[in-house]
Amino acid sequence: MALKRFSARNVTALAAINTAVPANKAWTVIGMSICNKTTGMVAIDMLVNDGATDTYILKSFNIPAGETLFPWGQLGKGVLATNDIIKVSSTGAVDVYMPYYEEAA
Repeated sequence: MALKRFSARNVTALAAINTAVPANKAWTVIGMSICNKTTGMVAIDMLVNDGATDTYILKSFNIPAGETLFPWGQLGKGVLATNDIIKVSSTGAVDVYMPYYEEAA
């Protein structure tokens, strides 16, 4: 099992936070932070795409100016399977950080 991470800066338009989970691998997301860098409220969407279908985790979730949301801390750990991608969009610039463990599926 290897500890790894992804990060993305100044996310606004829908963007993939990670590359697709490789074949024969599983990822356990052990945390995530989404930081609102603006001086106003932003609304974020967060979803998982399995290679074909989007499944929303958060939809139009408001983050106040200068605040940070910890979605996996509130939802628990997340498991991503082969081809899964986490995507985030925001109405203003946010930074996203996602640590995870990778292991054989």
